[in-house]
This record gives sequence, structure tokens and C-alpha cells, in this order.
Amino acid sequence: MKRPVSPTERLLVTRLAGRLPESERRQILADLAASVVRPLNPSETILEFCIAGYQHPEPRGREAYRIEGRTLDQDGSEVFVYLFADGNDRLLELEILRVEPGPLVAPNWDALEFY
Repeated sequence: MKRPVSPTERLLVTRLAGRLPESERRQILADLAASVVRPLNPSETILEFCIAGYQHPEPRGREAYRIEGRTLDQDGSEVFVYLFADGNDRLLELEILRVEPGPLVAPNWDALEFY
């Protein structure tokens, strides 16, 4: 089921995009503004962006943008954030990966570092 992009998801995409070249950043932010998300797992840590008026190409290959984020969850587990593009370099997925088993508790997004 599709839903609006949450404020936290919007913040993560915007902060990651801010570290990319201007042309990529502009496209990501335009896609984000026209998107809703479709969670791909029950914990909603892998999200597909559904861009109004745009159909992602088939097959659904994905390529990571050249930036990732890292922070710690409240219990000390590392949390990584990745952004993916489709074959046309359009915003495709946001993935939040907690290293330790278990659900996200309360990641410190203010301390997000970029690589």
C-alpha cells in the first residue's frame, strides 16, 4: 500500500541528495516532491518511490548513488542509509539498514555522517 513520504524519510533523502552533484541533487529533489512511497518490507525500512506520472523501467535494476549515511540507533547499533536510482537515474529506493538484529529503536538522525 502506498503512503505519503514521512518527514523523516524526506529529511534523509534531502540530506543524502545534498552531498551529490548538482544535476543528481536537482533530479532527486524533483522526484521526491512528486512521490509517494511503497514499503517493500513489514518494517518499512526499504521504500520504493512512486513518482507521479513516471513509470520505473523494467527490469527493475537499481544502482546506489555514490553516497551513504551512517548513524547509531538508541541502543548503539550502527544504522546505514542508502539511496538507489533506477536505470534512468531517477529516485527509486531508500534503504535503512540496522546492523544488529531487531527493529529500529530511535536512530540519531542529527548525527548522520556521510561517506
